Amino acid sequence: MPFQTTQEIFRDIFGTGKSDKTVVDRFFQELADYLDQLPGITEAAQLAGWIRNGNEMDCFYCRSDLTDDMTDYMMERAIPFVSIMDPTGHMGYVIRSCDTDRVGEARDYVLESRARYCHILTGEELKEKMAATKDRDKNILFITDLSPEEADVLRAYCEDRLNDNDIGIDEMEDGTFTFSFIAKKALKKKREYDQSLALVLVEAMLAVHGPNRDHIQRQARNHIALENAIGKRFRKPGIDLNSTPAWVLGKDNQYMRIDATGFEYGRAVDDDGDIRLVEEFSGDVSMSDFDAQINSYLARFRDGTYTYDVNDAYRHLSDPAHSRLVDRTTSDDRVLARFVRSLVSAVDIAVSRKIANDPIMQMRERWDEKFSHYVHSAESLVGGIMSAPNPMGTGPEAPVVKGFSPAQVEEVQKVLDFYDMDLNYYSEGISRLRYIDTYLDRPHVHRVSETELDSKLNNKTIRDDRGNVIRNSGRDRGA
Repeated sequence: MPFQTTQEIFRDIFGTGKSDKTVVDRFFQELADYLDQLPGITEAAQLAGWIRNGNEMDCFYCRSDLTDDMTDYMMERAIPFVSIMDPTGHMGYVIRSCDTDRVGEARDYVLESRARYCHILTGEELKEKMAATKDRDKNILFITDLSPEEADVLRAYCEDRLNDNDIGIDEMEDGTFTFSFIAKKALKKKREYDQSLALVLVEAMLAVHGPNRDHIQRQARNHIALENAIGKRFRKPGIDLNSTPAWVLGKDNQYMRIDATGFEYGRAVDDDGDIRLVEEFSGDVSMSDFDAQINSYLARFRDGTYTYDVNDAYRHLSDPAHSRLVDRTTSDDRVLARFVRSLVSAVDIAVSRKIANDPIMQMRERWDEKFSHYVHSAESLVGGIMSAPNPMGTGPEAPVVKGFSPAQVEEVQKVLDFYDMDLNYYSEGISRLRYIDTYLDRPHVHRVSETELDSKLNNKTIRDDRGNVIRNSGRDRGA
């Protein structure tokens, strides 16, 4: 939960107004008192001690759509921080001055990552795009029978971990989804600690079917509904956007109001108990770059939702932290997400080393079999540890998993021990990995017939090394 402060103090702390040293000193004293009231949190104690010892603090703020990424990055790297929020919903961070360079790297990484994205296509579009390349291996890997929630979480994880790739997503007649990817890239990593589609799939299945499945699946359904509405530009039978505009809302106080003529983006401000909307940008459908502008602002609403009910919109904006419209990510959700990511990283290292010399991995292409071999090996490892009589046993009581060394099993156990986590909470996700279905397909490449080849050669202009035309000739048929 962010430390709440006034708009005036926020401006003093984050340099958006004229700083008053007395106000700043009092703020940090109150902040240290607040941190002392958070027992058992190592980072809070580190920050409080740093402040009370008179050491320098550093402060920065960032766009609201980047705060989740910044928070995750700093938590994963054990950088102590506290988030600060003013009544208008602006968010900032306070860190120790000794961590300034590391946080600078975090900001650069987050901005660079958000500037890249996956290109979402259909499976056929991906095949057509691959057909136009000069690659000899044009195979496309298809992962079938995914639920809408599984497909959406897999898409989100790909955009976060494998950005700048092409992916295909298709809804099938039976309501399931098929996910497609360039086959030769599905297992490819530049470095051991990089991520691949296979690793991301394992993480997605464990997350979707893990202990916080309800939260993750609700977020996925909200995203699917919002994306469908965006695709239709919020047009809906029985709804006149001129009289009943759509409201796009996020986890904070930002909003978009969309009608038939354009959109308005801004923030809600608490003005003595009344909600006042402060417009920051508006776009008109007559603008040449309207599509780019509206898509850019819509991208700011991560885990967002929408409504046509103006009363719902105002109720949300009056208290975003407790709104029923948005399924909020809690600190417990973040811990579970970090656990799954740490778990699959340890699993990935063990599986990659275990299967590296297996016969199937030495064969040309056959990417679907290689992909399935990886996924099933990952299931064998975590499933074997989960079903062992003593999953956390050591020495003679350590789990024995066929094909994996005791050291590899121990690396997974270390993650379980650090997070004090029981794999049985993920039994449904582990079981799901056994039934991942894949197949390969490749675009049809038109082969030039003998007649077409002869025609091309007959129309070929032949020149000498000075560029002079010698003759227009085809094959020498002895004429």
